[in-house]
Amino acid sequence: MSAKRFCICPESPFDFELNCKVFGFDKPMPEVFDGRVWRRAIRLESDKLTPVALQSVGSVDEPKIEVETLQTVTEKELVKKLDEIFSFSQNLTRLYAFMDNDPVLRDLKLRFMD
Repeated sequence: MSAKRFCICPESPFDFELNCKVFGFDKPMPEVFDGRVWRRAIRLESDKLTPVALQSVGSVDEPKIEVETLQTVTEKELVKKLDEIFSFSQNLTRLYAFMDNDPVLRDLKLRFMD
């Protein structure tokens, strides 16, 4: 079985590694992030279980996420599920600006983004 690869370009700014670190938890969890690649088996709406691996190949200002799966699934269905997990389609500019105007939120943002 050959791997299927494609890319997702989230709304900018998007920090993939930060997202994985902030929302990741200690094991055991269904996903693993090794500091570079995020892996998980995902159940799609079609009830198909598919292994996926995601890796940032872009930057925060020009985000690009490479997706790899070993299953024959529709790209549209997989992208929809990954967007539910990572919020790729959300523009975080207003959130970051809001955080910058609040001292507590600004401190949290700086702590996680450094």
